[in-house]
Amino acid sequence: DRDGETHLTMAPGLPCRVRLVAFGGSVAAAHGGGVRVISLVHCIQFIERRGKAAWDLVGGLHFEDPMLGLFAFRQKLNEQP
Repeated sequence: DRDGETHLTMAPGLPCRVRLVAFGGSVAAAHGGGVRVISLVHCIQFIERRGKAAWDLVGGLHFEDPMLGLFAFRQKLNEQP
């Protein structure tokens, strides 16, 4: 609908909310209503916070995905004295 959100019913009768979200560098550029905007800076900060919170579990892992590997590398740099 015009708010960028709709409610559906999935099988077997489970409610589901679908939202239109734009990921971009600038929140101001996407103003126009009906779209929830999440900045790339917010995404990066969220991933870094989650990685730091779970570092004792994932700190020794090797990531095949280059972006996750970059986040892990950044976290390892922050751990250095």
